[in-house]
Amino acid sequence: MTTPICEHLDEYGAQFARTEATYRQCMDVLDRILAQGPLPALVRAAVQALQEWSAEDAKLRDMLVAEVRAGRVRVPRGLLRADGLAGRQAQRQARRKGHPVCTACRQVLPRLAYPEWSFAHNGTATFRGVEFPPFVAAPV
Repeated sequence: MTTPICEHLDEYGAQFARTEATYRQCMDVLDRILAQGPLPALVRAAVQALQEWSAEDAKLRDMLVAEVRAGRVRVPRGLLRADGLAGRQAQRQARRKGHPVCTACRQVLPRLAYPEWSFAHNGTATFRGVEFPPFVAAPV
């Protein structure tokens, strides 16, 4: 279900909905791979779905930065810090402090959550506990 975003941020809300939709499509394809196995057509569909989701997510993040710089969204201090270890630590701390807020109406902007994804102890990406990608064969 798409999370409503205030009318002051219509473009951002539309991009949020597109990103959420591409994420759900990607999860559907990956579920089919886990159920049916790594069929070549499904693997191609998964690669395409992952690329689309990644592109939409990047657009959403860029739009959030643009909205913050334009003064339409307020974020916790440190959320937009530069890259590097200090920047990543500041971003983690800022995420714990609060959410982005529309400056016009003070509505909290939702965050996209990707609960199906995590990292294993060895740093490998996992999808619902299954090492990802499950369809890549080991080199012979």
